[in-house]
Amino acid sequence: MSAASAAGAVFVAVMVPIGDDPEVAGAIGRLGRLDAALAIVDPPGLHCTLRFLGRLDNEAVGRAHTALDAVAARTEPFSLTLGGLGAFPDWRGPAVLWLGCGEAQAPIGDLQQEMARALAEQGFGADPRPFRPHCTLARVRRPLAGATRRELAGAASPWPDGARRAIPVPAVRLLRSVPQPRGPARYRTLHHAGLGATATSRRAEP
Repeated sequence: MSAASAAGAVFVAVMVPIGDDPEVAGAIGRLGRLDAALAIVDPPGLHCTLRFLGRLDNEAVGRAHTALDAVAARTEPFSLTLGGLGAFPDWRGPAVLWLGCGEAQAPIGDLQQEMARALAEQGFGADPRPFRPHCTLARVRRPLAGATRRELAGAASPWPDGARRAIPVPAVRLLRSVPQPRGPARYRTLHHAGLGATATSRRAEP
């Protein structure tokens, strides 16, 4: 088995550090208690994915580093305005529960488009899926009962105000998913690129 196939998937993201807000953490915990079929994301790992790259070898990871640095150097820090609770594909048969991360036309959309161009210059193919900025809160492991789906849909409106605040985005990261024997995956930072011409970048230790 190659190093690339043994490792987890790699993706580009910005972190969404709202898990330390007691109100938000409580709301995430309540989601998990609604139904055992909901696999809740570990709050410190909350993020908004800009581009999923899949399993990469070391050479491809290096090219992704180059793309991140190029985009970060010409992108100023900005704020991400979080929205309400939603579901993919819909509330009738949810597979993923998410928190909105602004509009695709907002600064996060501009960053995603710049990242797509820089990755293409480094030999990565285009992503055919439209960009829908969101932060995954939970994955649904098996079909939910109708009562649970209705309760979840009802929770979309009164989602905590703490989750709707503006979140500063000072950097973009290259992350690798690290599956765990039990519980949600953890994420290892392979590369951290600070936004702005004077910001610094750093790579993970081997």
